[in-house]
Amino acid sequence: MQGLINGKNLEQVRGDIIKQEADAIVNAATSGFRGGAAAKAGLLKSAYRRSLEVADEKGLASIALPALSTGAYGYPLAEAAQTAVATVAVNLKGESSIKKGFFCPL
Repeated sequence: MQGLINGKNLEQVRGDIIKQEADAIVNAATSGFRGGAAAKAGLLKSAYRRSLEVADEKGLASIALPALSTGAYGYPLAEAAQTAVATVAVNLKGESSIKKGFFCPL
């Protein structure tokens, strides 16, 4: 999957996240996701938004984003992917140093 939002490239890639040509791998987690089914979409959105804010504060041009909370915390992958793409898309419509983002599902 590949797409453009406000001139910024988003790409879904498979494989080792550390092999992506990105300035940083941006990750976040919270124990609030324990139990998968009880996890809140708002917490996941907040984790992505804050990760993007930090990337902007650091002036990063490219980032790799793993599928937050879908591993040990059991958040449903399909739901997490929809939340991630929607949240990142909203962020990239505004002013941002980020020009390229990689989504790396588990």
